[in-house]
Amino acid sequence: NKENNIRKAARLALEGMYAVTIDCAGCGDSALGPIDALSCWRMTFAQIDKLVEYYRSTGSQADASNFGLYGKSMGANISYGYVAHGKYDPTVIVVENGTPDYLTLNEPLHGAFDHGASGHQYAQMPEREVNVIADRIAPIHQPEAFLNVALYVGSWTNDRYAPLSGNQALKSYLDAQGGTKHTFKFYEGDFHGEAFPEDFDFIAAFKQYLINE
Repeated sequence: NKENNIRKAARLALEGMYAVTIDCAGCGDSALGPIDALSCWRMTFAQIDKLVEYYRSTGSQADASNFGLYGKSMGANISYGYVAHGKYDPTVIVVENGTPDYLTLNEPLHGAFDHGASGHQYAQMPEREVNVIADRIAPIHQPEAFLNVALYVGSWTNDRYAPLSGNQALKSYLDAQGGTKHTFKFYEGDFHGEAFPEDFDFIAAFKQYLINE
């Protein structure tokens, strides 16, 4: 929900960037739910589209053609997914503890979000059906979409929720293509929700690509 990253949004704002935090479908103050995880993610892709279009249409000082996405855990998976399926191209994405290979996630995607009250409690879809959809939309199958997007990625080497393999595969592809705008930082541990060491500087990554510092 929008409160999860409000402090990080404030830090971005202090550096001169517009920062918007959102409630995903079935989370926070969203009017939808309970809703299965994959539907939540795809609705969030559309929500990001609408945010970009809103800032493009209002004539505000925000440059909506030059935007970044930050996400941790589920938000990281959504940020990856938006690059592959969103209407607009982010300039940079910062992902923490996520993966572009949805089938490797050790979390039942057929469960549903119900505004944070009960988590993955309701089985909305058969697990096999969800896995077919998850594999079909997994960003790892569209690695070329990341060639012109700056990536700043952090992962724990033994993350039990979002295994390292998807990030390793994406890094290998980008390396082989001669990509120069991606940084992958792999830290020893299996903590998933823990903060990374201080050298994981997402603020610097946003500044580098969004305000050219």
